[in-house]
Amino acid sequence: MRRSKVAKQTSFNSPLKAAKLENSCKKPELDDKSSVKESSDTDEKQKLVSEISQFQEKIESLSSQGFSEENYRRYLNLMHDYNDVKDLASAYLGHLATLKQCTVRELYIQHGLDPEHD
Repeated sequence: MRRSKVAKQTSFNSPLKAAKLENSCKKPELDDKSSVKESSDTDEKQKLVSEISQFQEKIESLSSQGFSEENYRRYLNLMHDYNDVKDLASAYLGHLATLKQCTVRELYIQHGLDPEHD
């Protein structure tokens, strides 16, 4: 008995095969979460663009009043230098007070400095 190369059609349809066909034919649906995410991304982008615009306006306003980034950086460097000198002076006064066996407050008074000024 020879078998035919032509497959016999049967009346049995596999439910797995039917499910694969149904899924492949369906159009992808957007769920609510993805549309909400896109909406929130757009809102966030608009908020950031608005903030950038406000900062640019503030920069222009300060520039027109004579402020510049160069002056600001110079001011910051001077403040750092001032704080470094102040720290060194405090350390020096602390060592001097130890050597003289007195308090830093007493040294401030002896040298005409305001003990309440920091």
